[in-house]
Amino acid sequence: MHKRKLIREEIVNALKNGVSLVDSTSIFESRMEPIFESEKIPAIAVYTREETADSFNDVEKIYHRKLSLAVEVLVRGNTGSDDAIDAICEEIETVLHSVQQERSSNYQTIEYTGTEIAFIAEGRAPKAAARLTYTIDYET
Repeated sequence: MHKRKLIREEIVNALKNGVSLVDSTSIFESRMEPIFESEKIPAIAVYTREETADSFNDVEKIYHRKLSLAVEVLVRGNTGSDDAIDAICEEIETVLHSVQQERSSNYQTIEYTGTEIAFIAEGRAPKAAARLTYTIDYET
């Protein structure tokens, strides 16, 4: 199993156990879950955006990798959606800070790098979304 998958699984499990404002059945390890059409919102999707790698041991072919991981939040679009997004993002940031402190055999560091927030008018009902981005250093 690729280490990227192991990292995503670890993050999803931490979020399912640590985020109280989103039902654990609405936290997904994929961008392909139909959360935009789902009635199960608020929801969270965790997925890989990109990865870079540098070979630091050519003999053993060990790579130092930087993974860009997205944690996307979706809530119903209404007058309270900004507050809902902020509250869920705060819980996510707290959980992932704890994960970083605990350390893992799957990665060296997790660094929060930013959040994008949007309003989505398409579909049956308006929604608001936030995408938190983390850079995760690991080796293979």
